[in-house]
Amino acid sequence: MKARYAAATHSVLAFGVALRLGLALATPAERAYDDHYPPVRIILTEHRLPDASDCWECYQPPLYYLISAGLTAAWQKLTDASDLEKITRRVLQLVSTAAGCATLYVCWLAYRSFGGPRRLEALAVAPVAVLPAHIRMSSMATNDAFTHFVASCAIYPALRAGTANWTTRACLLAGALAGTAVLSKAYGWVTVAAVVLATAYATRSGETVRASRLRAWRSGPALITLAAALAVGLWPGLRNLHTYGSFHVDNFELRDSPMRFQPPGSVRQISFFSFRLGDLLRNPWLHMSHVDSFWTELYGRMWFDYEGFNTTLAPYPPWQELWRRCAQKYPLWERARWEMLLSYQRDEVPPAYRPSAVMSYLAGLPITLAILAGLALGTWRSRGDWRYLLVAVHLVLAVAVPLVQTLRLPHFAAMKAAFALSGLSSVPVLLGLLADAPRWRALRVGLQGLLWVSLAAVACAQIAFVWVQFHVTWDPTN
Repeated sequence: MKARYAAATHSVLAFGVALRLGLALATPAERAYDDHYPPVRIILTEHRLPDASDCWECYQPPLYYLISAGLTAAWQKLTDASDLEKITRRVLQLVSTAAGCATLYVCWLAYRSFGGPRRLEALAVAPVAVLPAHIRMSSMATNDAFTHFVASCAIYPALRAGTANWTTRACLLAGALAGTAVLSKAYGWVTVAAVVLATAYATRSGETVRASRLRAWRSGPALITLAAALAVGLWPGLRNLHTYGSFHVDNFELRDSPMRFQPPGSVRQISFFSFRLGDLLRNPWLHMSHVDSFWTELYGRMWFDYEGFNTTLAPYPPWQELWRRCAQKYPLWERARWEMLLSYQRDEVPPAYRPSAVMSYLAGLPITLAILAGLALGTWRSRGDWRYLLVAVHLVLAVAVPLVQTLRLPHFAAMKAAFALSGLSSVPVLLGLLADAPRWRALRVGLQGLLWVSLAAVACAQIAFVWVQFHVTWDPTN
């Protein structure tokens, strides 16, 4: 029986890996939301870390770029290849894809650390395996997928630290990995906060550390974890403070960008209490009918290639013509240009993706609701088990990142699901908790059946999406 459960779990994980590899192969290395090549070029050609003012993405923490630069240099040395940009972009993509695939297995380990039912293991990890947002981020050159991996890696040793009686070594490891998430992306601080908070909560009683060297000092584990996280992750912020007088520096603060003209444009114009699924089904990409609804934006990006400017929309000739007309009518970036662009008609966006979008949006709804219900249940359970506090707080803080960003920058570019995916390791734990919660067997089986049907529909939608991407990428007429 256990072998059958294990085979099902590994099949789901392998399927998730296949989707990420397939979409990566179907996605040109230069087709990404942001251009992460310049920071690596500066490291390789000028032999220094880039300053925030050097390029649009140079404000980012350096770990993703340092690893990519090292791999690029090794590739060049082994192959004598001379095209630095081509190699670097491919390496950036490969690092992202490898991190995305590895994240699946770390999330699986997080579920296993709770000792949940093995029969639910495949169901618990399946949402991560088929999640469109994570598949998409893993397929392109982006530091987000790398950050999701590092953040997930930090949660697992934090969960294991409790079983190790909060030894100094366990706390240092959990804290150092949480700090490494900060070196990957600024929102890695939510991982630090979750780990330290859960550690402090778990060790609030001296009884929990009686076997540890730290038993004489109740708050010791939390302080050691925090110190390790700060030692690893604080220095880029201190560097910014010394150079720019601010601990955190954004690219929009240093360079002019069309983002400041993006709708909605102000917090007062954003609806934080609406979810426009009907508008989303009619207009699957970013559109004026739902661009001002925060939760619609976040949901759209979670379950489909919602923005699509540089990916699904970019190669489509009618969309290219719409972009040209918008630029012709409004030569300068302004709100009217965005509004014209985001008022596309049905025949101006590629129809081949629409079935995948609609199926993902519909099938993703019960999965999303189940995860939220699992979050509520996990929060309730956290009163007696600090591990549930860790995964619940981590997911809540991760979702809060795009919310805080939107309050700072009331534009659609801030409402990114990628920001919330650092809490991905919480999903299998919380979904597994919910799936096993109903006391009535009929209700439990019905819930699990609904989730499997929804997950299968999302999986089919992703297969179709990857297939279309291959056709678009390798079609010589595009």
